[in-house]
Amino acid sequence: VDLAEFDPSNLDASPVIERFGLRGRMVLGCLGRLEWQKGYSCLLQALGQVLKKAPDFKEKLTCLIAGTGSLAVKLENQAESLGLSANVVFCGDISGVSNFLGALDIFVMPSLREGQPLALLEAMAMARPIVASDIPGINDTAEAGKEAVLVPPGEPALLADAMLGLLRDVPGASALGKSAREKAAKYGLPAYIERHETFYAGLLAESSSTGDNI
Repeated sequence: VDLAEFDPSNLDASPVIERFGLRGRMVLGCLGRLEWQKGYSCLLQALGQVLKKAPDFKEKLTCLIAGTGSLAVKLENQAESLGLSANVVFCGDISGVSNFLGALDIFVMPSLREGQPLALLEAMAMARPIVASDIPGINDTAEAGKEAVLVPPGEPALLADAMLGLLRDVPGASALGKSAREKAAKYGLPAYIERHETFYAGLLAESSSTGDNI
């Protein structure tokens, strides 16, 4: 992750705020392909439960879903059937990812399956509080309770509780975001290069001591 590009002190979220009517709103958001493994159907169910448990959020909570994919129409229909049309915005493809992330109060990654997701690292670098699935690829990048709130995948009720908890705990959310930014530094380009230099230097030293060629 480019820590200079994804720097919370160097962003301009105002175009995103104006484009999607976010001024004065609390904003959840996610970024990724609209495919089954991203778990967005579970996210919509969880959002519906958040608004049932906290009806006062109905008029001030927006969830941005950025990306395109084969499930776009199905997810839009699901949001409408759950009565979430006024609270969910399907953004399509976006440019200026750092500014998009900067407009979010909470980044959500409800994935069912991941590698090591770049969007997660970018959100961490932007010091966003994170709610995500407790699965490989995520839980070995962001530590539960330290850099993110992690919940079992495919569990709308637990996802809803996690999102609601952070929405109601601004200091706690801020602390998570700060820790996430610190952890993201370990995935920055300078650290990446340094680790590779150390690795290859070790191979060369081993080869030299044994007389082998690499």
